[in-house]
Amino acid sequence: MQILVIDDGSTDATAGTVLAIEDSRVRLISQKNSGKAHALQKGVAAAGSLCRVWAERLGLRAGIPIAIGERIEEYGVPVKRIVCAGGIAEKSPMLMQIYADVTGRTMQVAGSSQACALGSAISAAVLAGEFRGFSSAQKAMTPVKPGQHKPRPAARKAYDRICQLYRELHDAFGGVNRSADLSRTMKELLEIKRSAAK
Repeated sequence: MQILVIDDGSTDATAGTVLAIEDSRVRLISQKNSGKAHALQKGVAAAGSLCRVWAERLGLRAGIPIAIGERIEEYGVPVKRIVCAGGIAEKSPMLMQIYADVTGRTMQVAGSSQACALGSAISAAVLAGEFRGFSSAQKAMTPVKPGQHKPRPAARKAYDRICQLYRELHDAFGGVNRSADLSRTMKELLEIKRSAAK
């Protein structure tokens, strides 16, 4: 086991506190303040496969977008791809691939690092008469970065099983389904692990 502490240019006593711990399993990585996304990416790179567990946990939280995507499609609107914006989307190809595998949809990264502000600019351009409507303004003003992350069939199958277990656990512990049979949960997880190791 190893504990990584990423000091992202903090001005408190973080570095000194960590260095005072006399344990070779605790490691400090210091960098100039670069933001949360960069610090997380640095931690992922330093930890290697161990940090994938954390990233997959985030990916499973993408179960929320899965549910939203399913709900949207119930009303006849197809969701073929998801365009993400922000630091993690731009700096973590691994997490974007996990999101693609979990959601079963192609993931792309917005061409603008200011995608939220761009929405206001699109509205202003339409209101100013620069475009006939929102559709033409979106086509002209919202490019995506080159490259995309497509779901991998084997990973998608494994995540589908994990997400189903996640939902069962969520509903059982949240009181939605008090009669849920959780006796096979650990066996299912071990089987998924064995299948992934092949």
